[in-house]
Amino acid sequence: MFDYQEKPNASPRLVQYFNKLGHDWEQAGKLREATGYYRKANAISLEVYGSEHRLTKSLSAKVNILLMQQKQKQAG
Repeated sequence: MFDYQEKPNASPRLVQYFNKLGHDWEQAGKLREATGYYRKANAISLEVYGSEHRLTKSLSAKVNILLMQQKQKQAG
């Protein structure tokens, strides 16, 4: 099992922090900013939990959805 304490810049609290920031920006309608924070949360989640963890998969899906929404917004 991966011990997240081996990497001082990666912690579950940071994942939660950036996830909340992404959510707050998404609620404010700022998709580009939200995507950036969700990407950061996803990157840290990969370090902390690994690629098969439910939260990592969820964050990855969220980033992809927001990117598609941004493309549709630009095209339409």
